[in-house]
Amino acid sequence: MTKKMNKSPETNMSAEALAKEEGRMSEVGGQRPEIRISHSKGFSLMELLVVVTVILILMGLLFPAVMGARQRAKLTRARSEVQTLQQAWLAYWNTYGQTLGWPNVTEMDDAAVKILGGDDVDDNPQGIAFMEFDERHYDDGFMDPWRTLYKIQFDTEDDVTAEWVYKTRIHCANTARNRH
Repeated sequence: MTKKMNKSPETNMSAEALAKEEGRMSEVGGQRPEIRISHSKGFSLMELLVVVTVILILMGLLFPAVMGARQRAKLTRARSEVQTLQQAWLAYWNTYGQTLGWPNVTEMDDAAVKILGGDDVDDNPQGIAFMEFDERHYDDGFMDPWRTLYKIQFDTEDDVTAEWVYKTRIHCANTARNRH
């Protein structure tokens, strides 16, 4: 006759496992022991490290995008300021071109700011403000977003083909009105 293993029909456990379980149950008063999970009030070091790592990875992914957006904003600001400078110098030319010609400036330093701002009586005798400037521009000059003075070239040739990004090129077709 074959030897039967002593198995409990409810749990399908071997005799040894059943004896161990009964021994544990007798220690706790005949009931199954509760599984206790400790609930700490803070985060573990590992959880904090995972969160910090995820944040750093996200920052690493977003940083180039943010810097690219800032560069595009600076470029847009520079283009807008160049266009405003061109309009201001053309308005100056339309007012004083026949009598005074172009002023002797090559960049938007404090002297050029005073001319366009209406504070230079020699090159702007009527005191017309062709462009509004902040007080700091009267001391430091008018600078692009990268803190470099805008360059100016007064051009009287008809073949203006160069495109400047950070410089101002003013074109006037009538060369007879130039001052040397």
